Amino acid sequence: MKPLITLKPFYHRGEEQIGIYFQNNLPLNILIRTKAEGKWSQTNKCWYVPLNRNSFEKIKAVLPDDITLDTYELKKYLEKKKRPENNSMALIKSKQGFTQPARSLNTARLKSPGSVSHINKHVLPAILSLL
Repeated sequence: MKPLITLKPFYHRGEEQIGIYFQNNLPLNILIRTKAEGKWSQTNKCWYVPLNRNSFEKIKAVLPDDITLDTYELKKYLEKKKRPENNSMALIKSKQGFTQPARSLNTARLKSPGSVSHINKHVLPAILSLL
C-alpha cells in the first residue's frame, strides 16, 4: 500500500502554513525536514512549510513517486481564498464618498443574537449594518 500524505492549510506562528500529515515514517521525516525545509509543529503534530507556491512545488518535487498526495483541503481553502468576497483588500464606498479598504470579517465567528448578553444585544444590529 502506498503511503498517504495529506496537505492541509492551517494558521501557525502568525502565518498561513501547509500542514504535512502522514503516519510516522523516518525516511519521509528526513526528506521533509531536509529537502522540503519543513519544520515540526509539536502543537499540531505535523510537519509544515509556508503556504506559498514555492513551498508546495518543493514538497511535490522531493516526494517519491510511490506516495499518494491528498491536496483536497488545500485546494478547497485556496479556491475559497481567491473569491472576491473573501478578499480583505476589497474596496467599499464609505458614507463620505471615499473608498477605503474593507476589513475581512469572518461572520462565522460572530455570536448569534441568542448568545449575546442582553446588555449588548442592541450593539449587534448596528455592527451588522456597517458590513
